[in-house]
Amino acid sequence: MARADLGIARDNARQAEDEVALKMKQLYLGLLSAERRKQAAELSIAAGDERLGEARNGVEAGAVLELKVLEGQALIADARHKLGTLEDAISDMKVEFNDLAGLPLETEVELVAPEPATTDGPTGDLEAKAIEHNPEVAAARELLAKARAGLTAARAEFIPEVGAFAQYVHQDGVPLLTENNGVVGLKMSWTLLDFGKRTGQVHERKAQVAEAEENLRHAENRARVEIEKGLRKVRRTETGLEAARESVAARAEMRRITANQLEAKTVNASSLKEAEAQLAEAEAGLFQAEAERATARAELERTLGEE
Repeated sequence: MARADLGIARDNARQAEDEVALKMKQLYLGLLSAERRKQAAELSIAAGDERLGEARNGVEAGAVLELKVLEGQALIADARHKLGTLEDAISDMKVEFNDLAGLPLETEVELVAPEPATTDGPTGDLEAKAIEHNPEVAAARELLAKARAGLTAARAEFIPEVGAFAQYVHQDGVPLLTENNGVVGLKMSWTLLDFGKRTGQVHERKAQVAEAEENLRHAENRARVEIEKGLRKVRRTETGLEAARESVAARAEMRRITANQLEAKTVNASSLKEAEAQLAEAEAGLFQAEAERATARAELERTLGEE
């Protein structure tokens, strides 16, 4: 039972380590993604300012309605609000990141974007891996071993206490008996009045074993469910990543075409800034998709009990 308790403690510690590692990865990727979206929002504001300036010049020349200026001001105000929301989210995540990393809360950290992950994911019999290595399943297995050991110990209470003894006696007060005598034998003690208590203890331990078995079945089923959910989530993030890549390619081409049009003086400078802002937004979306895929894989690896 003590060995089972030690195994449970180790499995719980490993589970806690996995949770901390996953939370750190989520914060790390989320913070990087938020900073990318902030950069995109700043470019959107710059593009809005350029369009607003052109609209005001058009109003002065009598070519643009005042409504266009008001619309531009509203769009810029909305973009600034979005930027402020992103800045608040970044500040919150930085504080949580420093706290989780054990750093002073006011520490300024500069995060480096990770290398793009390969497309290769976990292989083999994932269900068998989860059943064998998942910390929750391992802890439930140790708990069952502890309950069975407790049942064995309760049944052992019915065994009488038996002991062997040997004794040497020297006497010289009784002439009819020899002076030196040796005695060997067995001694057994059995308390009949405790049988009701012991029977009740056995029934209690049987109930604990049944509960531990049900708990193990539940943990294994949860691992199977999490594997299925994790695989579906990974597949969804893979398709989302592919869509984000196509969006970046399309926005990059639109930016190239707009730059050519600006050089030919067929569009205003604000159109190029707007195309650059849309490209930055698409790139931020691509990084977000990569972060979501990395997070989904990390969650799946946690379920599998991998490092």
